[in-house]
Amino acid sequence: MAIFLPQYLKFFREKGYKTDLELAKQQVSSQYKLFTNLGDEIDTDELILRIVGYKEEKINVIDNLKEFKQDTEIFVGEELVDYYLLRDALKNSLNNGFANFIANTSKTIAVSMLTLIISGFFITKTIDILNHGTTTFEILTLIIQCLNFLLFSLTILYMFFSTMSGKNNRARLLSSIVDIIIQEKQKLETNSNS
Repeated sequence: MAIFLPQYLKFFREKGYKTDLELAKQQVSSQYKLFTNLGDEIDTDELILRIVGYKEEKINVIDNLKEFKQDTEIFVGEELVDYYLLRDALKNSLNNGFANFIANTSKTIAVSMLTLIISGFFITKTIDILNHGTTTFEILTLIIQCLNFLLFSLTILYMFFSTMSGKNNRARLLSSIVDIIIQEKQKLETNSNS
């Protein structure tokens, strides 16, 4: 086992250096068969990378959003049906995707673990303190332990969910932009038919 440990560590260290962009580049270059691809959830990071390419961001957020919208219109094209397809596929991915499943499952597990730990440790310790007539220092120590545990738990949960939310945020943004483009195209069709 000691022989494989350096190779194992090297493998995971090299994997750790890859960014989301590098992973998306690899996925763009890989070829999928249509049947397999239709069964997979849409990789929104890959899709967005194909839409915007490797452009630098602008200082103004509004300019970035406008450019993203223009790039989406160029990528998808003029057909309104294509925007409907993309919008529905994005909504399906957001509602039924793996990241959504992991987020919901981890929230349930986190709340259950917090409840178990709080009820198991802190309530038992509080009852012991109250039954044995302890000093103010012990009560203050318990309160500090509770606050430290709560702060630590909230920090871990925030770090976990903030790393998972990046992909969903990009997918929601793309979905919103597609909705705006659909509304604009519907309005143009309505005005041209009048």
